[in-house]
Amino acid sequence: MRFTSVLLLLFAVLPLMAQSDTYSIVIEGFDWGPAVTKVIIPYSKPDSVGGGAENWKVSAMRTHASGLNQQGDRQVVSAYASDSRGRRLKEGDHTTLVLAVGPHLSIDNPITYLGDAGRNVFIRYSLDVTHVPTVTSFATEDQQYFPGLKGIDLSGEFEHTDGTALTYAHFTPEASDKRPLIVWLHGGGEGGTDTRIPLLANRATAYAEEATQAIMGGAYVLWPQAPSYWMETTGGKASWGEEESRFTPALLALIESYVADRPGIDRGRIYVGGCSNGGFMTLKLLLRKPGYFAAGFPSALAYRSKNLSDAEIAELATVPLWFVHAEDDPVTLPLETVVPTVSRLEAAGAADVHFSYFDHVTDLTGLYGGEDYWYNGHFSWVPCHANACWSEVNGEKITIMEWLAKQER
Repeated sequence: MRFTSVLLLLFAVLPLMAQSDTYSIVIEGFDWGPAVTKVIIPYSKPDSVGGGAENWKVSAMRTHASGLNQQGDRQVVSAYASDSRGRRLKEGDHTTLVLAVGPHLSIDNPITYLGDAGRNVFIRYSLDVTHVPTVTSFATEDQQYFPGLKGIDLSGEFEHTDGTALTYAHFTPEASDKRPLIVWLHGGGEGGTDTRIPLLANRATAYAEEATQAIMGGAYVLWPQAPSYWMETTGGKASWGEEESRFTPALLALIESYVADRPGIDRGRIYVGGCSNGGFMTLKLLLRKPGYFAAGFPSALAYRSKNLSDAEIAELATVPLWFVHAEDDPVTLPLETVVPTVSRLEAAGAADVHFSYFDHVTDLTGLYGGEDYWYNGHFSWVPCHANACWSEVNGEKITIMEWLAKQER
């Protein structure tokens, strides 16, 4: 009897041990940044061996040449039969493990911020996945999947006549007639040449997602990327508006070239927005090319109001603008940036200026505490991306994306 039981277990385990020891991971973007959400195992989950979530152990390691060396266990939330890309099937030759993620975790994050370089980069994110009943390990990464980047071209490159090279990502809607263009400018930590970073580090993919696209009736989206950061001057220091960015001419040329190459873009509905140093560049572009953009929507504005002349305020007052900021922003202090700027615009007679001013940036999903969970106050792009900013226009309540969709020159 004992011999028979051993044989049955052996036959149950042999097919599993014959499979590859590789795994693939799924990386998705959230309000707080990217996270490894799933791991896909080439294991067909026979019931006789046990394939439920409780039978798996996942250990993670985050490493980088900068000195990062973090280890920890990942919580397995559930397991299901799937194909090799993690798509659920009634019967599949793979098992996908769903992993717990959240803004309070760091072990789930495939990127890290390099303080010396001033940017986020992808790290080596390795897993050791063990099927506990059979002590079978999967420890060699095969593929990485980014479902949130589906339909987005990451390969854009542009070189200006002054020698400045910019990378960019872009999205093209399915449309047969003219559609608007949304230009989104990343924050200070998303420069470089890896265009996945500005898309995932603060979920700027939102503008290509179904909710925003539905409001816009379909829109082109352009995500330019600075080699360093938009606020950098020709002297290599950071400008809070007192000096021009070294990237303004190249960025404007990129946008104009992108529009010229795409007859489907409605030239009267080009919108520009950005967060933090992207908010700084939003104002720089509006001032550099008056009448070109139909509206601007900066968040966490990194432009000190004292550096805007009265003439520049008068120029900006002619542009529909929607500012988003948090009162407890510790980086772009609102009393130095957005608050006096909005007041000056209103005093200058701005006919269409809106200001979403939050006490705190909170968890809009309700999964991590809702109103009682506070992000860093600098993250005011969170309600902007989520279309959770409201104003009243002609007696009607309207969201920031609904408002943006109505703007045209």
